[in-house]
Amino acid sequence: MKKDKSNKIQFIVNNGIVYNKKDMLMLVRDLGKVTYFEIVDGKIASKGKGYVLRVCSNSDEPTLFLAGRIYINVGSFNFLKLRKIKDSDNTLFELVSDERVLKLVPDLSEKPQFPIGDFADNFIELEGMFPPDFDAPIN
Repeated sequence: MKKDKSNKIQFIVNNGIVYNKKDMLMLVRDLGKVTYFEIVDGKIASKGKGYVLRVCSNSDEPTLFLAGRIYINVGSFNFLKLRKIKDSDNTLFELVSDERVLKLVPDLSEKPQFPIGDFADNFIELEGMFPPDFDAPIN
């Protein structure tokens, strides 16, 4: 049996490398509160906590860490490496460039603004709101 190579879409579960800037932007933009580590020449140059407020991908804007506010330009990085943190439900996000590595660890104690699990649960609960003989017209 010949293997079908037509589907080249990446599939990552907690571990992997992302090169596409659009995908990097999608993954980093909703991290919320994080602990960060800036690694330069293999040593921690800075570390702290903050909120990811803006993520972009262009050649004009810098990556900034200011007073707990984080603005990331994924265009400044070569790739995003994702690694599951041992003995944890968390994933480490490593934005890698030639000069530095920016490690971001999401704060899982803070609930995301739009948690998918709650949305799905609430959506399923809507089914029970209508009587069994309810038949809404479809337009």
